[in-house]
Amino acid sequence: MRATENPARHAALARLRSFLPPEALAASDRMNEIRSKLVDTARDTELEARLLKLKTSMFGPVDGKEGSILIVSGESHSGKTTMLERKLLFDPGLQAHEVDHRPITPLVYMDVKAPCTLQSLAVELLARLGYPVKVDMKRPAAFKLLREKLQERQVLIVWLDEAQNLLHVNNPMELEVVANNLVTLAQNMEWPIRIILSGLSGLDVLVDDFDQIRTRADHWPLGKTTNPEHVAGWLHNIVENHAGLTLDETLYSYDGDQEKWVDNSEFGLRLIHASDGNFGTILRLIRDAVDCGLKEHDVAIAEGKAPKTCQIGRGHFAKAYSNIVGVPNKANIFWAPNWGELPGNMVRVKLAEMEKLVEPTSERQKEPGKKVKPLRAGERRQ
Repeated sequence: MRATENPARHAALARLRSFLPPEALAASDRMNEIRSKLVDTARDTELEARLLKLKTSMFGPVDGKEGSILIVSGESHSGKTTMLERKLLFDPGLQAHEVDHRPITPLVYMDVKAPCTLQSLAVELLARLGYPVKVDMKRPAAFKLLREKLQERQVLIVWLDEAQNLLHVNNPMELEVVANNLVTLAQNMEWPIRIILSGLSGLDVLVDDFDQIRTRADHWPLGKTTNPEHVAGWLHNIVENHAGLTLDETLYSYDGDQEKWVDNSEFGLRLIHASDGNFGTILRLIRDAVDCGLKEHDVAIAEGKAPKTCQIGRGHFAKAYSNIVGVPNKANIFWAPNWGELPGNMVRVKLAEMEKLVEPTSERQKEPGKKVKPLRAGERRQ
């Protein structure tokens, strides 16, 4: 059961809400609504096509191999899980239902926890199907029972998220056992299913090293975002359409020479660098910047200094980035002149390393071998 479906959790949260100030709840609910809005990309169209291929492959020969496993891999926060949730969990053809009072579960979804073995995977899947078994059940017996219950519940697709946790084995030879068991589920002659594996790029080893997976898999490694024009589109969508706010002149301004409004392309590159091009992190920074802007506007309203409209600018992104990473302005990618030399991907930098990074480039060139001595507690650099 997911947290959003747990009635006990709903009751606990309702009690907590009853003790919180209304203004705090209003601000939280406002941001929850903004964060819940969907951002469509070309990836969504691509995923729809791959899922359609996966589903229609079930109408072919029972022993057909091609397209029986979909592998979606990429770095953390690249948007894998969110995309798949949107397309799978709300697919009307994959909703649980009953036939003659018998439960039917076309889709089984599992978040693979670490550590995970094939035996624990089978036991967990059986529990999700409503067949709890002893946790010490042997792997062969557990997988045999799993194949039977997948057929009984008429399961068509099994989606394993964070599936790279299946590959953390002590003996590399065990990886082939993992691959073989996945294929056995997909190619069960009595009730073949389709398997979706999503997770970190470590999943690629299944395609690279195992023929039995490669010949059956549709492998989709998600790349990074590198185009500032794409970022600008997402920025306008979230700030203007989802939040109903505007961008200030640091992000969107009128170019007299071109006689049109233009986006700040350097800012887009800074945002890509800060997030290391990960789609989910880019969206998080945009939404967090909106949150910072709205809170700042609320304070101004309380002080009687509020402008007519709330505008989101580079300063709000710097604040959002600092809140997450914990850096001063001189090491903040959204303020620093040498932002391209600073580590991206929301990396937290130690104090000693930070001092060296923010030292002017010309000074580092004069003394390339000089190391910055770490400061002691309470000490200031001269």
